[in-house]
Amino acid sequence: MPRDVLLIGSIPLGSARAVFETVGAVLDGRVRRVPDGENGERLDWVAWQAATFARIPFVEAAANGPAVRGKLPQFRVRPGFPPTTVRFGSLGYVEAAAASYRDLVAVRNAGKLPAGCRLQVGLATPLSVVGQFVDAEFQSAVEPQYERRMLEEVDAIAGAVPPADLSIQWNLATELSILEGHRPVYFDKVVDGIIDRLVRLIERVPEAAEVGLHFCYDDFILNGLPLPDSLDRFVDLANGALSSAARSVQWLHLPVRHGVSMAAYLAPLRRLTLPQGAELYLGLVHGHDGLAGAGGRVALARREIADFGVASECGLRDASPQQVRELLELHRSVADLG
Repeated sequence: MPRDVLLIGSIPLGSARAVFETVGAVLDGRVRRVPDGENGERLDWVAWQAATFARIPFVEAAANGPAVRGKLPQFRVRPGFPPTTVRFGSLGYVEAAAASYRDLVAVRNAGKLPAGCRLQVGLATPLSVVGQFVDAEFQSAVEPQYERRMLEEVDAIAGAVPPADLSIQWNLATELSILEGHRPVYFDKVVDGIIDRLVRLIERVPEAAEVGLHFCYDDFILNGLPLPDSLDRFVDLANGALSSAARSVQWLHLPVRHGVSMAAYLAPLRRLTLPQGAELYLGLVHGHDGLAGAGGRVALARREIADFGVASECGLRDASPQQVRELLELHRSVADLG
């Protein structure tokens, strides 16, 4: 039987409706949930969240702050204003989800997506966003405020999209580079601190909705950091978060890099303890080596764990519309390897 496919998020086809129709046509029932493609300002990961900081009157761009891709500013609280008074308004996720859900229902009702296929809403963790945008001196004060607003957005998304039609995916990027020692953080007991944050995010998603975790290499790649040589730390973090959360998690996505010893890289999967019913997706679909490369990685992964779906390492943000269709067809071909 074909394996299930997980699409991570960004699919640059211009509109949510185009994404839903294309995914439905190409993947033909191999997906349980579909992202809206994150087109427009949301396509470039968290870059669009700069506006949420810029709207706060007593927050300013920090001079000479580091930037991702040379264009993301870092912000600080202006002198004389207590950092704890920072409050965030709309982050923009609710409005996007509500509009995309209307398109998903229309496409699904037209028979172009399977009945029961959910809207997948990808959300960057507050730690990821604050780590990208906030000067280190102010992160301890600003992160709780951003997290509070993010959790309110989860509630509002679940009000705009019926939970039975909703999947929330928490996108972890900064967390992984923190674990690898590439990014400092302001809190002690780093692993425990990250797990505590993940548990709060997981548990805020209504039980009738799905929740998944996407482990991402974006922060490594965008900042020129060396990629990990194994899934060891990621499996530890996943085990900690999944065992600590009071509600079930429906899926976990782990990236599978190339150019390393696959046996050593994948060996930690033996220690992964997924809750009953949770799905594992491995990001082993890479455009550069096609079906042959992905098929080899599938065969090696089977030695460590039998039951998994297939995915890319991350979204398809940098692909052209033609390349998007080719990559979706590659996902289908890899899934059909069984």
